[in-house]
Amino acid sequence: MQLLRPIRAVCRAPLADAGFTLIETIIAVGLALLVLWPVSTVLLNTQQASSGTIQRADAIQTAQVGLRSMDQQLRNAYEVEFPTQSASCSSPWCTAISSGVQYANVVDVLTHSSNSVNTTTPDSEIRFDCTQPSPTITGDRACYEYICTASYSTGSGSSCTSSGHLVIDDLTNATNSQAGAVFAFCYPTSGTSGGCATPPTGASRPSSAIVTIDVPAAGTLSTHTQNGDPTTVQLTDTVYMQNLDSNYDS
Repeated sequence: MQLLRPIRAVCRAPLADAGFTLIETIIAVGLALLVLWPVSTVLLNTQQASSGTIQRADAIQTAQVGLRSMDQQLRNAYEVEFPTQSASCSSPWCTAISSGVQYANVVDVLTHSSNSVNTTTPDSEIRFDCTQPSPTITGDRACYEYICTASYSTGSGSSCTSSGHLVIDDLTNATNSQAGAVFAFCYPTSGTSGGCATPPTGASRPSSAIVTIDVPAAGTLSTHTQNGDPTTVQLTDTVYMQNLDSNYDS
């Protein structure tokens, strides 16, 4: 008698649930990359543009704060220690008076102002030196402020070089030319017609100044070694120093 073999049930997965073949997987991945690559590129460029915009805004705002600080000290000045009409100017500190205007990258004034350095007397000697090298960008310059105690008896030619701190960084001007000067002092005419004039036709001391700051528009993104954005932003302000105006004093 022949024994019957047990019948084994063989379960096969439906064809629809069999999965993807290697070729199908490679094609699917390729199509996904083809779609996602442009999207990721747009997102990356947007992120970089946003970061650049923030750096630009920060750079300009920082320069504006420094410019206002220098303007305030110049407005309070009652004496100019440097430059003066008789100052021995040397490149790139200052130029001789021409058409009543004297250009400089260093200024030293006496002011009626209190500050964290000078807390004992109401008078301070303030020196702005914009010929110093930038601490962050090689090849550019920076403005430093130096504060010393002073009085009316402080003599001409004194040099305040202590307690310096950075006011504006990454200047692209402060060069040895009229167009690149940070400060432009106007010696007013001795009459009432206005304008600037070289002494003796004009006054013996300046009574107004134009402060010009050129900084990279892209902040640190414009570093020369990184082939960044080379454009600059120019900040300009006119300062009236009424304590030095002979018409005001009279």
